[in-house]
Amino acid sequence: VLFTVMQVTSMPLIGLAQGGQPIISFNYGAGKMDRVKSVFKLLVVTSGIFCTLMWVLVMAVPKLFAMPFATSLEVLDFAVYGLRIFMAGVLLMCLQFSCQQSLVALGQAKVSLFLALFRKIIMLIPLAIILPMVMEDKTLGLLISEPIADVVSAIVTTIIFIIVFKKLNKKVISTQEKDTDENGLTKE
Repeated sequence: VLFTVMQVTSMPLIGLAQGGQPIISFNYGAGKMDRVKSVFKLLVVTSGIFCTLMWVLVMAVPKLFAMPFATSLEVLDFAVYGLRIFMAGVLLMCLQFSCQQSLVALGQAKVSLFLALFRKIIMLIPLAIILPMVMEDKTLGLLISEPIADVVSAIVTTIIFIIVFKKLNKKVISTQEKDTDENGLTKE
């Protein structure tokens, strides 16, 4: 139930981000960084609205998401309890997916791949192993590993995106300056 709801949340985010990739790539290739920034901001805003909506719904009516998958009242009760914890970090997922997929569009696939691995392999798996071992409530330890990994990964991804984007922006500006003469005309 928990993973299904997470997928229902992440799949539209991936779709939005991948939909923006060709537009970001085209404008980056054309050296139109103002348009790249504009598309990225739109992507973050639309993804942010979706994440906020999903977060509010899961927090307000988790039973709505759990009922189709619950095989018993015990499963339903646990899913309602677990969803609120498991999905707590979904608000920042808009940054994770927007930044990560935009890095691919900017020709930084290796950085994007590292950030994807960082979230699930470097953060989530160790947290899912360690937290239940050190916490009294083992189930809670396992459940909170997801939002901790989501929040930390979104913050790290956003910081790395900002650093990489600033470098790429400077590179584009310096290339454009080299390609124009003192009158602002394009050199041939």
